[in-house]
Amino acid sequence: RGVADMKGSMVCLIIALQIIERLNLNPLFNILVMNCTDEEIGVWPGVRYLAEKGYIEGAVYCMEGRINPIILSGAAGNLDITVETIGISCHSGMNYLGVNALEEMVPILVELMELKKIVERRESRDISGAQNSKTGKKRNLTPMFNLDIIRSGEKSNIVPDICQLVINRRIIPDEKYLEVKQEIVDAIERGKKKSKAIDVKLTFNYSYPPLKIDVNGSGIKRMKKVISLVQDVPEDQIRTMGMAGSLDMSFIAQILNTQDIIIHGVGTKDSNIHGVNEMVRLEDIKTYIKEILTFLLIDF
Repeated sequence: RGVADMKGSMVCLIIALQIIERLNLNPLFNILVMNCTDEEIGVWPGVRYLAEKGYIEGAVYCMEGRINPIILSGAAGNLDITVETIGISCHSGMNYLGVNALEEMVPILVELMELKKIVERRESRDISGAQNSKTGKKRNLTPMFNLDIIRSGEKSNIVPDICQLVINRRIIPDEKYLEVKQEIVDAIERGKKKSKAIDVKLTFNYSYPPLKIDVNGSGIKRMKKVISLVQDVPEDQIRTMGMAGSLDMSFIAQILNTQDIIIHGVGTKDSNIHGVNEMVRLEDIKTYIKEILTFLLIDF
């Protein structure tokens, strides 16, 4: 796991730098490499810390994403919301003595599912998205709203006194965090009025802000020339696209006050990122090494 996201790119970079060293070539850049040894899950990733300490400057190239002739133009932010209903436990044979926290979560779930429909009808004004494999329709980048985890109960003969729900909300750059947060609070409040829960508790974990990239920035323009040359694709056929995943580059964009960040990797849509048998193709590895060398050495 990780070869497409993004350990394969790291290997390509090492090989490219070895080639530069062995052939005694002179790169156009003072290269500073920052590698993550494992998955970092938001809020305070190492690269954010390094940026805040002043270690990151100049052109920023994140070696993640697809080898296809695509330039990333944005990424969604990530917000996790934990909703907890509190009830009163008792023997299931005398359930009238308690309050079933799981059942009293249901009115809240209903309101959240209605909000999901509203949220996922939205789309970005100017960031292209991927084609929906279910509908076959092509839309701009859309926010996502998922009910991902629910936990309640210990034994079937005990009425549960706690039910915990985790919502994952992907925020597109067009949205404002406080407005996103408020509409979730409002939906839960509507459900709460129909619920008999003793209490409802909320926790928000805003782990990644959304990212918007200037596709006309100097770094992106250079990357387009690189892809065009190596992959023999006309520049006007290199697509721009947003991704619904989240990136630590969003922190870099905020700290450095830039939208000129290159995000381009060695994976493909068939790489099965994060899954079993994650893979990249040898042909793409060779292509990516050539792209790195071209980016670092050729003065367009």
